[in-house]
Amino acid sequence: MEAKIISENFLAKALQKTHISREKIEEIINAKIKLDNEEVDIININALGEEEVVSKLDRAYAHEFGLLHRTVNAFVLTQSKKIVLQRRSHFKKAQPLCLSIYGGHLEAGSNYREGIESELKEELLDISKKEISRYQLQGSFEFIKREIHLDEEAKNNEARKLYVYQATPLEMIKIDYYRKKLTDEKLKRTREQYKSYLKSEYDKKGKGYGEVWGIYYLDLEDLRKQDSMILEDIFKPGRYSDRAEYTTDLLLPLMHDKYVMEKLAEIISR
Repeated sequence: MEAKIISENFLAKALQKTHISREKIEEIINAKIKLDNEEVDIININALGEEEVVSKLDRAYAHEFGLLHRTVNAFVLTQSKKIVLQRRSHFKKAQPLCLSIYGGHLEAGSNYREGIESELKEELLDISKKEISRYQLQGSFEFIKREIHLDEEAKNNEARKLYVYQATPLEMIKIDYYRKKLTDEKLKRTREQYKSYLKSEYDKKGKGYGEVWGIYYLDLEDLRKQDSMILEDIFKPGRYSDRAEYTTDLLLPLMHDKYVMEKLAEIISR
């Protein structure tokens, strides 16, 4: 009981720093909101445009109450300058089975570079949890832009940084291997069995694993011509085609962002 009181007091103090009402704080303490078990830094933008951490809370609270937090993403390029896209798993809370670039939320205490490196190791290279801290990315990052994304309707308010990451030949071997692994797993299963396989990978290994339905290499110009793509998978019974929409909070707006597209095209043309 004493530990619970201490925990509640700590949480209440953390929430008060974010200016959430006492009524809402009580809802949180009484467990009326399902937790993500992933803490993020809640931030404030000061008069100089700098980010200041004001609290550390479960990501579910940030989304429930529209608290400003950090995310980071990257366009990944192959050696032939194609863009590596992932199709999000069916069980993702937000925009399942949509096409997107790589990235995600920054864990509390992480900076943007640490965050995107961790995401690429998990979701692009399929590096195990044991190896992540030891594995060093060898490719090159190029910063594109920082923005404050405010979405009152979805209450998903984020400070974002966007990079381009050029994978090395050795890293492309790893990406190709992971891509083929996912394809081979589909060939052994029905579509529903494949869904179960991905969910079991997530349950066994945790965040970042089992969250990728498939990996695709696409030309920038082909991506810009449309807002979705027909993708084909081959499962145990045969071929299955369906339309994958671009994520409406990330890939789609980036495709219509003139500055981002010009910068990305310039990098690809080098």
